[in-house]
Amino acid sequence: MDKRYDSILLAMSNPKQQLSLTTVLVKLIGFPLTLVLVFTGCGLQKLVGQPISDRAHCPFNGMELTLQIQPPTKASGITPELSDAVKNILKQRISGLGIRGAAIQTINQEQLLIQLPDEKDAQQAERVLGGIGELDFRQQKSGTETQLPIELQVREGLLQKQNELRKTGDAKALAENQQALDRSQEAIANLFERTDLSGKNLKDSNPQPTPDSSRWEITLRFDDIGEKAFAQLTKDLAGTGRAIGVFLDNSLISSPVVGQEYAQTGITGGSAVITGNFTLQSAQELAIQLRSGALPAPLKVLSNRRVNNNRCP
Repeated sequence: MDKRYDSILLAMSNPKQQLSLTTVLVKLIGFPLTLVLVFTGCGLQKLVGQPISDRAHCPFNGMELTLQIQPPTKASGITPELSDAVKNILKQRISGLGIRGAAIQTINQEQLLIQLPDEKDAQQAERVLGGIGELDFRQQKSGTETQLPIELQVREGLLQKQNELRKTGDAKALAENQQALDRSQEAIANLFERTDLSGKNLKDSNPQPTPDSSRWEITLRFDDIGEKAFAQLTKDLAGTGRAIGVFLDNSLISSPVVGQEYAQTGITGGSAVITGNFTLQSAQELAIQLRSGALPAPLKVLSNRRVNNNRCP
């Protein structure tokens, strides 16, 4: 292969083929590569630079979300600058989803109407657009090595219970279990201390299959400041048995332990990988949020509905 090229453009009709195709190509070529995928036919059409309208479409058929911008702090209000910043990040996330013909209109300074004509997964749209997406790296406190696996086991049990309760529709039980889950998340967070490394230091993030192709992971590339901070963090924790806490919106999503071999220099090169039980979809969703950056304010979903409106007022 000519060394001038480091990516391959492929057209596919079925997005579900991405995992097997990536795996086969990597094995055949023998080294990592970047796939630029364009899904055609009935699949997802990912178009670079697709404009997103600032005015709602009429007539419109598709999914409509109404989002309420929440004040970042009790003492702050919603300014035009804050509203515009939120819109810009949401536009990046919509582009990452590959949705054509989308629109984001400001209803008032605090509410946004989002139209997604190609989107059929309402829950995915809420997850990708509504999450803050604040990534930060923390170091585990000394003396908490035995406590962390206990707290993670407690959280796993609560998460399983939450999934079971959703099937029953028991609102009261769901709320009570969610409160317990929030307390568990806080207990885990208290085992770590913050560092200067965060999502602000990211240059890029992308999903990729794990070496055995059984799961997915997210690759990260840091800027110069982030590269130095990551090297120092891994150097400080190397060989201690204490973990790096990778947090998204104050929830621990990965807790790798750094080996003794990095005690002298730390992990250099400016790259890292977030591992976990990621599917292709969840890895893509997280990568989209990380690339767009954290929202400057929380969002509340006021409505999420399918619209079939062939007439305008």
